[in-house]
Amino acid sequence: MFNMRTFYLALCCLFVSQVNVVHANQTFEKAQIAFQNHQYNDAKVYLKQLLSEEPNNLSAKLLMAQLLIAQGNGHLAETEIKQMMSSDIDKSRLILHLAQAYILQSKYNETLSLLASERLPNLPRDQVLVMQGLAKIGLGHYKLAKADFNDAVTLNSGNLDAKLGVAQLHLIEHNYVQAERVLNEVTAAFLPPLKAWAMLATVYINRGELDRALAAANAALNENENDINSLAIRASVYIQQDKLELADQDIETGLNVNEFEPRFIFLKAVVASRGGNKRAAEQALKEINSLIEHFPTSYLNQHPSYYYLASFTYFLQNNLELAQRYITSYLDIDAKSVRAMRLSAAISLKLKDYTSAISALNKAYLVKSDDVIVLTMLGSAYLAQNNQQKALLYFKEAHQLAPDNAELNLEFAKALVADKQLELAIATLQETPTQSLNAEVQTELQNLLVYSYLRRNDIDSAISIVEQQIEQQPDNAEYIKQAGMLWRLKGDQKQALSYLERAATLDPQDMHAHIEKAQLLFANHQEKQAVELLVSLAEQHPHNAELLLALSTKYRKVGAYQQSYTWAEKAYLTDTNNFELVESFALLNVFLNQANVAIDIVTKFADANEKTYAVYALLGELYRFNRSPQKAIDTLQQAFKLSLTDKQKSANYLKIAQSYSDNNDNANAVVYYKRAIAWDRNANAISALINLYRRNGKFKQALDTFIAHQKLLKDDDMVMLHGQVLIENAMYQQAIDVLDTLPKQQVNAQVAIAHIYITQNKLTLAKERIETALALTPNNPVLNMSLAEVYIKQQDWAPAQSIYQQLISAQPTPTVLNNAAYIALQLEEYAKARELAQQAVDANGQSPNALDTLGQALYFLKEYQTALPHFRKALAIDNNRADIKYHIAKTLIALNREKEAVSFLAEAVNSAESFDDKTQAIELLKTLTAKSKS
Repeated sequence: MFNMRTFYLALCCLFVSQVNVVHANQTFEKAQIAFQNHQYNDAKVYLKQLLSEEPNNLSAKLLMAQLLIAQGNGHLAETEIKQMMSSDIDKSRLILHLAQAYILQSKYNETLSLLASERLPNLPRDQVLVMQGLAKIGLGHYKLAKADFNDAVTLNSGNLDAKLGVAQLHLIEHNYVQAERVLNEVTAAFLPPLKAWAMLATVYINRGELDRALAAANAALNENENDINSLAIRASVYIQQDKLELADQDIETGLNVNEFEPRFIFLKAVVASRGGNKRAAEQALKEINSLIEHFPTSYLNQHPSYYYLASFTYFLQNNLELAQRYITSYLDIDAKSVRAMRLSAAISLKLKDYTSAISALNKAYLVKSDDVIVLTMLGSAYLAQNNQQKALLYFKEAHQLAPDNAELNLEFAKALVADKQLELAIATLQETPTQSLNAEVQTELQNLLVYSYLRRNDIDSAISIVEQQIEQQPDNAEYIKQAGMLWRLKGDQKQALSYLERAATLDPQDMHAHIEKAQLLFANHQEKQAVELLVSLAEQHPHNAELLLALSTKYRKVGAYQQSYTWAEKAYLTDTNNFELVESFALLNVFLNQANVAIDIVTKFADANEKTYAVYALLGELYRFNRSPQKAIDTLQQAFKLSLTDKQKSANYLKIAQSYSDNNDNANAVVYYKRAIAWDRNANAISALINLYRRNGKFKQALDTFIAHQKLLKDDDMVMLHGQVLIENAMYQQAIDVLDTLPKQQVNAQVAIAHIYITQNKLTLAKERIETALALTPNNPVLNMSLAEVYIKQQDWAPAQSIYQQLISAQPTPTVLNNAAYIALQLEEYAKARELAQQAVDANGQSPNALDTLGQALYFLKEYQTALPHFRKALAIDNNRADIKYHIAKTLIALNREKEAVSFLAEAVNSAESFDDKTQAIELLKTLTAKSKS
């Protein structure tokens, strides 16, 4: 039998599949265009987005490798290419790209070995010769390199890279005339490589022809404003021309592209020296004169342990940036060192860059799959990313190799708890031997076991464990305090208070026990006693920030904002260099509408301390609160440069997008929402982009965005959003089907469905839907207003008025008052309509609806002169309202100002907007027009 449902579902799946394919193709096309236009960061964003959706998209992977090569990142390009080679692909297609990646890393022998293999029959021989020639230049075999380049040109006279190779040899030999001749030939070709202009500029610099060098560098930068080589050349020219400000701009741009590029660090030092800034020059030179400078590269390549030792030393000193740099240098030489990969991962984990940590650990795992440390670190990294399934996979593997490793078991149990496998977590923790553990790890294990029982809603077992510990250690204030908190959760306030007082007596300096006691008093509505306790403690411990903040919070909760502010300020002043205290005090100022004060507080902190991502991110948010979107954007751009993880980058781009939206720059807002999604596909960024499209009437784009990310948008709010977007695209039945998946108690969903029926004039269905919902929540104002709307559509004014009379008694909002006034107008109760409309205007003088209703009431009371200003103000607020223009025209006619009325009538009639009295407006315009002609 033909099953229509099965057919429909299959058709839907096919449609979604086709949509996904189209979306992927469009994303790849955008990446390709951005790459061709040298917009590498934009291209990378698109490719990351595409690869997050389609990890095995080889076209995207290949373009990513080409992009990395274009950016000079040979190491990452090599990784990408080798990953592709491990898949089922024609590997010969990747050989030349891999050769380029090798050359960027100075792996010249590997390049020649790669190109000397017998896997090259399908590769263009002239391109192979170019790669061989570049490798031979690196090895100093200039004659052999020249022969390769010449052979390549003989095979293909249009091979510009081969000609650039010849020019490079001329530059090495300082033969500038011959180099210029070849480079002029290359730059005269169609779409010459950017490198040609940079090399030509180098010729002119060496000949002292600075203006010509500048012109050549500018030619390259006109094509790609972020071209590293040309920026470095132009900066050096500006320095020689004593144009230090221009040079500094190019240096900063170059460092923004690659902050570790040594040429720019050196040029920065030169600019600082030339500008008389000795301190800045010394600082910049200090970065150059590091440990590595003491040894030639050839020596370090033979003794890479220096890189490892430098990295490890900086890691211990918490200088993670240098630690990461040196371990990367080590791995460029010894790529299979598990020890080095573990250290690299440890650095990334400390930086909360979990993606990089996982990448390093996966490589280590391929080399040594039974390394317990690697397996445990992989589990921890995936757990930090909230990927419980993968974390468990690696923890289980490690657990099988070392079942008695207590610290491993603790990490394994954390993953099990995160995955809600509470029974297994509890069993693992109970079976773990604790004798060898230090007190800190024992406490952590104990706390996790208690937490596991709490997650299982087994508070009695949690209390039992803690009380067993208390029996063994009756004077352990920490366990006693924990027991008090658990009894508080159980609801036994007397027992909780007993334990907390005992803990506070044993350890009077533990402010947390006292704060917990105060919270208990506060929960028992003993606010005065709670505050008195905290004030007394604060007087004894005036520098305990935790205590002062707790007191501030208590005052804020009872609405005593001035006292709250006083104590928060005292907490802040205990340590103005503590970021958490700074952040807390700044946000309280925002809460009290003092965003300027908050900005000053954080700016002062930033001037005195290290400028981190968190500082700039907070400052950017404060500028948003202060309605300074451009300052917010500039500050958040600085925060992005300091962001360490994909989540931070995504969150930062989301804030930038919101700032552009605040500034009514919707085009840039869309760009940054998409970048936020590309870095970390979180529902907040996706829903924000959807809502931006909706606010701008771009309902199809909103729906397309939802479909593209539907797998991530599963909670009730997102289902509601899906329904709203479908309604806005007039896909009413689909919207009803989606909204009906929500619980019946979800009022907004029921209202939305009812309004679909009202739009379709299916008033009986709308009424049934609303009345069913009202049976569950009879006093819900939104449902009652929706029911009144059905009566209004049916022109059944009496029940509609009855509903609004009840609503006015319960909650006289401006909308309720205005709607009640409108109903009174229909019942010709004009005095009552005026009274209600006036109340609505008094409550919200900027509501065009309320102003228009008040104007109509006055019109029907023949108070035309009084009505007119209300209509005009309503139109000033919303100048596209055709119905208001009609009401103004009628009022002007009543005041014998027909000539003025005609223009308003004409605008109302010619408007695309439909309104109830449009037919009458058309007839009135015809009458006035005929009258004026007679």
